[in-house]
Amino acid sequence: MTRITDKVVAYITRNQQLLVFRHVHFPEAGIQVPAGTVEPGEPLPAAVLREAREETGLEGLPIRAFLGTRESTVGGDAVRRHFFHLTWQGSGPDRWRHHELDPSDGSPAPIEFELYWVDYPGAVPELAGGQGELLHALVRDGIRDAPKTHLPGRTGSPSEDWRPRSHLVLDASQEGEHSASA
Repeated sequence: MTRITDKVVAYITRNQQLLVFRHVHFPEAGIQVPAGTVEPGEPLPAAVLREAREETGLEGLPIRAFLGTRESTVGGDAVRRHFFHLTWQGSGPDRWRHHELDPSDGSPAPIEFELYWVDYPGAVPELAGGQGELLHALVRDGIRDAPKTHLPGRTGSPSEDWRPRSHLVLDASQEGEHSASA
């Protein structure tokens, strides 16, 4: 059976800008947005907020919208990415450095990121690893005043499990064959 790894991707916006970063000591990793692996039993909203906080240092980011789920295969394993739109309404610099202290890739030392805001959509560079796959959803929803939306059938309470229903990825005839656990 193919193993499925759930990941979250955070598009963090400030007015008409998108937050991106580069690895200071590993530029070959490419330009990215905050993203990472969902921990076992972790609700998707908690995972995206944790990853955003760990990789940017920003606190209090509201989830404005769930944008969708995409599946791909990496090294023979299935990867299911859940894309979210978060917003930053605080003040701060246009560029800063932050250290991820608990890297999930097994690195022994903190990872240093250089984060910066780019104009959206005109100045967004190509994002590594397919992270830009749902950037068009920010245009559809409007990044300046995107309404807060929830996954189908969810109330949005913080304690609720926001795992997307399989019909977001598979058609209804396959829904019973798909496990929600990773």
